[in-house]
Amino acid sequence: MIFKRTKIPYLECAGYKILIRLRKRRFRCKVCKKMAVAETPLVKKNHQIAQKLIEKVPMTVIAESLAISTDLKKHYNLYQLLLFNFQNKEAENFFELIENNLKLVHPLFQTVFKTFLKDKEKIVNALQLPYSNAKLEATNNLIKLIKRNAFGFRNFENFKKRIFIALNIKKERTKFVLSRS
Repeated sequence: MIFKRTKIPYLECAGYKILIRLRKRRFRCKVCKKMAVAETPLVKKNHQIAQKLIEKVPMTVIAESLAISTDLKKHYNLYQLLLFNFQNKEAENFFELIENNLKLVHPLFQTVFKTFLKDKEKIVNALQLPYSNAKLEATNNLIKLIKRNAFGFRNFENFKKRIFIALNIKKERTKFVLSRS
């Protein structure tokens, strides 16, 4: 018996190509000299692998064979809708979706949805107002990164200069011009 692993293209699911890795067990018929394949969940005994790939199979059977959950798909679609409404700053639609699906979703989603409803006022403010502390957070993160990479500057002025260089901030020079009278 020859054991060999093969990659077989099966189907495309959500834009990703799916390869099935099978450990084939080939054997040759002594009478007709044909090669045969051992039985696996995808291939019947003494059948070729290509037979399963040629057959037209309903999507539900494909989903079952690929272990795709329809429940997971519903939750993913709900997540995409919530993400779309959040990115488009549509607070009413966002919270309407949450309230309508609160009892229908998985308990893990329910926990998140309850937290969203508890902090509804803060989320609505974040969606409606143009204010954000993203720049400040990015600056703080950059300073922490410089500190981590520098292993401690001995001179604070050099550390400050390094931060200004990284942030592309030019220090204003204040040279007093003495008036000539």
